Amino acid sequence: MGTRKINERFTSDCMRVIATLFVFCLHARIFVPGADSFPRTLLVMTSFPAWAGVWIFFLLSGYSIGYGFFINRYNLYDASGKLSLRKVGDFYARRFLKIAPLYYLYCGFFEIVSGQRYLWENPIVLIRMLTFTYNGAPGINGLGHLWYISSAMQLYLIMPAVYLLIRNLPIKTTECLSLAAIFIGGGVRVCLSVAGADWYTAIYTNALANIDLIFIGMTVAKIKVTGKRTAPENILKMTKAIAWIMFFALTIVNMYLYGVAGEKELFVYRMILPSFYALIGGVLLLLPGGYPQHYAGPLAVFERCIAGFAKHSYTFYIMHIAVFCYLQNTLTATAWYGKLPLFAEYVTFEIVGFGITLTFAAAVDSMTSKPVQNVTKMRRTT
Repeated sequence: MGTRKINERFTSDCMRVIATLFVFCLHARIFVPGADSFPRTLLVMTSFPAWAGVWIFFLLSGYSIGYGFFINRYNLYDASGKLSLRKVGDFYARRFLKIAPLYYLYCGFFEIVSGQRYLWENPIVLIRMLTFTYNGAPGINGLGHLWYISSAMQLYLIMPAVYLLIRNLPIKTTECLSLAAIFIGGGVRVCLSVAGADWYTAIYTNALANIDLIFIGMTVAKIKVTGKRTAPENILKMTKAIAWIMFFALTIVNMYLYGVAGEKELFVYRMILPSFYALIGGVLLLLPGGYPQHYAGPLAVFERCIAGFAKHSYTFYIMHIAVFCYLQNTLTATAWYGKLPLFAEYVTFEIVGFGITLTFAAAVDSMTSKPVQNVTKMRRTT
């Protein structure tokens, strides 16, 4: 059986899929009437850490952009080796073309189809959404989750500066800065909370409060691309397995904290756990490799499924609430659905919602990917 190069995107794809499902599964429970009254065990089992999913998204954004910089996929310098403002502008343009078209299309589509006139009656919110300064407040089902896109676009603005800051630093210095960012980020969140800052608008959805996650992702990318591997391969594989075990253990603890949902538990979840996700996620991204390494077999099928879903995760994230709103007015009002036990209703809602959302995401991506690619190619050749 032939072998192939290790897929270095496999770990980041897995993390992206997991983060997307964290968000999807918790949001789905909100749309199932009575699901919040599950017995305590079921409540914990269905308390997927959606907030953590967003923190992972930020970490992955920093990592993927940083990786692109350090392998020269994104180049900020001209032929003479000088920093080029045109190259910086090209980076921003490519980010805009990748993110904005679907985002704007969805906002317009939802406003028209929902018939709620939300953007018509809230012109300030409309302006903030168009300029990527929307922080989720005030929110509405179908649009409120788009705050993440605004924060991500704001953080893209500083990523070239972060790259320029760390590109020539020694690896040891970069490692120290990455570890420092983990502690500083957690400290800032705790201090803001103690000072009475609103968690949602000042910490969770505030782009500035998530800079540490972006910074850690970019430093991990630098260390991975430019650092030297010294440990034996079997040790690295064992370490990565341990890191995955720690990641899932953290997820279980997180689900328990959210399922219990006391004031102390929420404080730990909101203020402390972002740093743990950054630490364990950073280790996972840093360690080399992807699995599987063969062309055939169940692991290869799993890899293709992960890669296929990850490719549509952005569109999936944007569309999932609209699908839930549709199912709330159709599936939950269907006679046979109402006869199901409550937990069966939840599982059915999840499965049907997942299928519809993924189908639409794949269809939308197939229709929009070529035009965006063509515009990007035109910019590269002009």
